[in-house]
Amino acid sequence: MATDSVRFIILVCLAAATLYWAIRASSSVLHPLLNTCTCPPADAHRRTVNFTRREDFWDLSTKGDELWSNIIPDNGGFVFHRVHDKLGYKTGISMFHQLHCLQMIRMAIQKLQNGTVESGDMHSQTHWVHCLDYLVQGIQCAADGTSEPVKGHLVDGYDVAHQCRDARPLWELSESSFILD
Repeated sequence: MATDSVRFIILVCLAAATLYWAIRASSSVLHPLLNTCTCPPADAHRRTVNFTRREDFWDLSTKGDELWSNIIPDNGGFVFHRVHDKLGYKTGISMFHQLHCLQMIRMAIQKLQNGTVESGDMHSQTHWVHCLDYLVQGIQCAADGTSEPVKGHLVDGYDVAHQCRDARPLWELSESSFILD
C-alpha cells in the first residue's frame, strides 16, 4: 500500500536525521576566511536523550506542516558575522541545513502522495536529491555508535539512551546574529 511506503520513508528519514542531529560529535567549525569559531565546542551542552516515537512528525497533512515549519529558526538557521562592526558575511549552521533538507524531502513525499508532482520541476528534484546526499554524509560524519537492541527482527531505535548535543546554543547563535545594533 502506498501509504505504508510513504510512512516508512518518512520514518527512515526522521530516524536518520534525528540520529545525526542529536548525536553529532563534530568539532567546532572554523570559517576559512576569518579562522573564527562559529559554533559551540563539540563537548559543550551534552545531555542524555531517550529516542521515542514522535508520531506528530509522521503527519503529512497541513496540520503537520506547522510542526515541521518550526524545526528551524525563522531566519533559516543562518548566522550573520560582523567584520569591523559591519555586516560581513552569512553562513549556515549544518544542523539547520539538515533539518531544512528533511523539510524538502517531506514536501516531495507530500507531492507524491497528493499526485501533485510536476515532471518538469528539475530544481525541486535536484534539491531533494542533494538533500539525500547531504544527509547521508552528515549521518556518516556523526558516526553514532549507540547500540540499539533488536526487537523481533527490527531495530526501531526507540527507548535507547543517546548522548546528544543540546541544540539550544545553535538556535541562540543563529537568532542573536540577526539582532543589529
